[in-house]
Amino acid sequence: MKPPLFFILLAVACTCSADTLRLSAVQNAAGDDAEKMTQTSPDGEKVFFVKKQAIIGDADVEEAHPSLETEAAIDVTLTEAGGKKMKEATRVMRAGEDRLAIIVEGRLDSAPVLNQVPLGRTFVIEGLRDLDAKGLDDLARKMSGRPPRAEGESPAPIPQIPKIKTVPYTEDEYRQIKAAREKMGIYYIDSAPTDEELNQTLHKGMSCEEVIKVYGHPYNKLDTPDSKDLHLFYELAPEKRPVAPTRNMYPSGFNVFLKDGKAECWSHSNSNASRKEKVVGAEKSTLIATLPKVDTASGHFDPVAFVEGITVPNPKQDLNHTDLSDLLSVVVMLASYSTVPPADKNATLNANCDFIKTLATISLKSPPSGKRRLTARSRLKI
Repeated sequence: MKPPLFFILLAVACTCSADTLRLSAVQNAAGDDAEKMTQTSPDGEKVFFVKKQAIIGDADVEEAHPSLETEAAIDVTLTEAGGKKMKEATRVMRAGEDRLAIIVEGRLDSAPVLNQVPLGRTFVIEGLRDLDAKGLDDLARKMSGRPPRAEGESPAPIPQIPKIKTVPYTEDEYRQIKAAREKMGIYYIDSAPTDEELNQTLHKGMSCEEVIKVYGHPYNKLDTPDSKDLHLFYELAPEKRPVAPTRNMYPSGFNVFLKDGKAECWSHSNSNASRKEKVVGAEKSTLIATLPKVDTASGHFDPVAFVEGITVPNPKQDLNHTDLSDLLSVVVMLASYSTVPPADKNATLNANCDFIKTLATISLKSPPSGKRRLTARSRLKI
């Protein structure tokens, strides 16, 4: 089973105050409510205007520990109140446009665009490569308000996670993935057009049908009930992203805005998400299931109906870790959609559907070597 991977994939980083950790919104211009901050990286310097008001501070951190899963990273869990503040603050932000600055010990490392909103209670701060095991432990303790270790006491070494080797999908493999997605109603573009290409192929006054004739079905579409105003989203296929992008953003697609059924303007969307590659030696999926056809471009995707429509002939079949990862990706998708307006707060998932029966009767085969924790966290990359 290869479900659509609606991952909560976010890349962000750091900024300042008396707090060890502070998260604040970024605005487009200077103002009395913002401070000018400079991000220094191997790629040069960038200036951002970061709101002085913090969304999250040290008091909102329930736990912070060096990550056991990700190298040079800290796992952060917010308090229940902190999680609510994070959700409320990011709920009104625009995915693909607004930025969130993460400030660690007064330093702004980056402020990338939010790939998906809202954010939740748990996340990972990555990229702390200038810190050793003791430095990571000290910083995590500061964030969570724990006292420093006694003099001479060293933290336990962080277990080294085996490196996962990946290789790019071949063109034939990508075409098979693309065909399977489109059979389900999920569409990506193979390459992101430049500004010049967009301006040559699009013009004001084009109808929605004319835009689709040029670029194919969009990945998603937002419309207003009883209105001809549309917002078409075209996204670059995960397998076609840059191999190893820097912390800077790169064009990952484009948006077309239509008013009264006619194209009015268009703009690029950006991302710093890495290319999706094939894991060498990964277990092949053994789960026999059929996914319902969806149309993400309709603007009316119902995640509950999608999950309830998954057909599993034998919910008691044995599963491997790849199968479990696929099932959990559907859970993540359902959870993320349930927090995005206009989600139906009264919607409930039928416990008798095949998907729930499969999760409830899992008989997981032992992995070929070692164990890996499967988690769903937002990635806050420094």
